[in-house]
Amino acid sequence: MLSISGRTFRAIEAATVELSRHGLNVEQFQINVETSPKTVVVIFKDPSAPRTQLGGGPNLPAYEVTVDGETMKIIDAGFSK
Repeated sequence: MLSISGRTFRAIEAATVELSRHGLNVEQFQINVETSPKTVVVIFKDPSAPRTQLGGGPNLPAYEVTVDGETMKIIDAGFSK
């Protein structure tokens, strides 16, 4: 079973909308989340990439979205290298 907070869920929802603007399907990605008191960073990664690899994998680019932890507005978003 996976357990996430409502705050994390809302950040993933906001980040997924941003990802879809680039024609990418969230179901193809592994989702990693880093939280801090002020922001939530959602990283969409190629599931076939090695766990320790930063950036895109062999099949998909990596896409990173920083969400404001209070307002859930996108602060920054872009492809990771």
